[in-house]
Amino acid sequence: MIRDVFLDFFQELKTEQIPAAVLHSYQDYPERFHSDVDFVVSPDGWPKLTAIQNKVARRHGWLVAQVLQHETTARYSVLANPKNPEEFLKLDGCSDYVCNGRLQIEAHVLLENCREFRGFPVVSHQVECIYRLVKAAHKGKPAEFALPEIRKLEAQAAQEAGALFHNIIGGSTTLSEWLSRCPGQWASLMQKVTLSGRPVAFHTEFSRKLRRFAHPTGIKVSILGSDGAGKSTLISRLQEMLDPCFRNQTVFHFRPRAWERRVNSTPVLDPHAQMPRWKIVGLAKTLYYFFDHIIGHWLKVRPALVHSSLVLFDRDFSDLIVDPLRFRLTGSCTARFLSHFIPRAAVTLILDAPPEVLYARKPELTLEELSRQRQILRSIHQSTANSQLLCANGQPEEIARAAVEKIITVLAENTARRERMADAKRT
Repeated sequence: MIRDVFLDFFQELKTEQIPAAVLHSYQDYPERFHSDVDFVVSPDGWPKLTAIQNKVARRHGWLVAQVLQHETTARYSVLANPKNPEEFLKLDGCSDYVCNGRLQIEAHVLLENCREFRGFPVVSHQVECIYRLVKAAHKGKPAEFALPEIRKLEAQAAQEAGALFHNIIGGSTTLSEWLSRCPGQWASLMQKVTLSGRPVAFHTEFSRKLRRFAHPTGIKVSILGSDGAGKSTLISRLQEMLDPCFRNQTVFHFRPRAWERRVNSTPVLDPHAQMPRWKIVGLAKTLYYFFDHIIGHWLKVRPALVHSSLVLFDRDFSDLIVDPLRFRLTGSCTARFLSHFIPRAAVTLILDAPPEVLYARKPELTLEELSRQRQILRSIHQSTANSQLLCANGQPEEIARAAVEKIITVLAENTARRERMADAKRT
């Protein structure tokens, strides 16, 4: 299926008469994809790229789950099959090749002398050679890892690659001379490459970063459930299955800990063992948790979302309503009122199972208490937008698949909304 989506995407570009080509590491395509598919499109086709990806995705029952514009002319997209999360295609497209705010290689240069390879277009050997050299310099890759493949490509088109190197990098030292040196002598070339090219206009780069701040590409997911429901197992599977859609991942346990360095707390083995606090102390503690969530959102959660992170909450402020005795509180009225002012998760996953099942897994709580918590969790599900009730009595893999399908669907809706706003501003 991934193979079909990949080939269909490049066929659609061809149908739309948009010049495009894969930039490197295509030898195993379209049978195997080891990482992102780096490709170039013409500047005229660049604004149409997301619409074409959406068209291809819908044709196969997929979704464009994520779009990250990491440079002014570069966009990382994830096409995913919501019914089968293991199926996804990572597309990293650019027009002019810009890296770290500097224009390195123009699109028309990258697209010169493209050729066909197994049913899709690829760049010429000389373009791939110089592109790999420039990318290795900006990524800070050790020369001993980048050098063998660059030498191999240079040998296939030595004259053309040398001329392209001179036009882009300049200097009196030829590409052949650089490639004949040992890796330890490459530092000066790498520095020269990173300083080559002209800076992108400040307002263009500033606008891109401002859009990322105003409309974050990360997503916040809360996982709720009684003890023994399988929250930790689900979080582990979500981190693994959703990794292609995000640059980073962050897990918070109940609260962000806005002013504390300690991230993880010791697991609560007997949540109802201690006596409840006095009412005034309990109120103060509830307010402490409330302001932790509010301030922590702006200090920790929001920056993570701006940096394209998957933010997972193992329990959240709602747990004060579900299980107040865990926090030594006598009631949940205050927490219920304050919960309306807490920044909402984009997706809330609620693990639901019969009390007998949960008691068999963890007998710390009584059947009566587990039954009470189940009723409250179900009421939270009914009153919370984008919540999903998951049967915690099933197989962990099935639970994870249902959760990922929900997250990918919401993520795709958020992505489509951001792209519509971007298109509206361009027009």
